[in-house]
Amino acid sequence: MGTSDRGLKVLVVDDEPHARQRVRALLEAEADVTVVGEAGDGLEALEKIRALKPDCVFLDIQMPELSGLQLVERLSGEATPHVVFTTAYDEYAIEAFDLAALDYLLKPFDRERFRKALERARDAVRSGGRALDAAQLKELIEQVRGGGKGDWRDKRLVVKVGTKVRFLNVDEIEFVLAEGDYVAVQAGKESLLVRERMRDVEGRLEKHGFFRIHRSALINLAWLREMRPFRHGDYEFVMASGKVLQSSPTYREQVQALAQART
Repeated sequence: MGTSDRGLKVLVVDDEPHARQRVRALLEAEADVTVVGEAGDGLEALEKIRALKPDCVFLDIQMPELSGLQLVERLSGEATPHVVFTTAYDEYAIEAFDLAALDYLLKPFDRERFRKALERARDAVRSGGRALDAAQLKELIEQVRGGGKGDWRDKRLVVKVGTKVRFLNVDEIEFVLAEGDYVAVQAGKESLLVRERMRDVEGRLEKHGFFRIHRSALINLAWLREMRPFRHGDYEFVMASGKVLQSSPTYREQVQALAQART
């Protein structure tokens, strides 16, 4: 789909009337935007998308009958408009949305945030941006929804692996190794190559019992089976899988303090 002579054609979908009214008012303040309609539920939105063929849809995720996610699934394989999700999900979920490169507005949002989302939508429509991957979105939302109890959200590491967003239980991560511009995350029998910096991963994992032993190695102490003196005050770390990692002089002081604490 592309923009028409009238500019960007937009459909607003939300089950809350006041939320639709706010989005509509913000859109109508833009000279190049035409609001072609509104829908209060997913089924009505499905009909209007097919009939009106909007360039862009501002779509609430959480709706009765047919959710925003289910709506996108129904459209799979059809000419799909650009979608900007409006959501009340928390910051944990938003981190996942960012990694998946999804356009979204976190409720409540202000005019500046709205205009940034709208500008991205304009650019995507003009450039014929990639179609939304419904299968990936389904997996993403289901995993975000799946952990609403206890400390689940605090015990997950959200990473992008290739084109997919993965949610890793930090307790299942044995160690992380730096590999150039990537890190290799060893989780169970999987080794996942993630484009992140080691210090960023360390910052997210250190509160979960992870310990830096080398500029290229971060270990989960729960998976540590043995520390062996190596040379010049450094140590070898024998992990549960049998993997042996060596500490470096840069981290010698911290490693020696760890060795003393474990005796």
